[in-house]
Amino acid sequence: MKKEWLEYIKVGSFVVIAISLAVIAWQVAFGVSYLEEIWDHLQYYGDI
Repeated sequence: MKKEWLEYIKVGSFVVIAISLAVIAWQVAFGVSYLEEIWDHLQYYGDI
């Protein structure tokens, strides 16, 4: 019984870690795309 609960806790921990990493990756990708957009605008207005 105790071993089953430890297994559930372990699986739950891995799920939480996986979701956290996915959210972090999504935030980084969003930030990079936002910075690239800003960079493109700066280059466009710098050429005028």
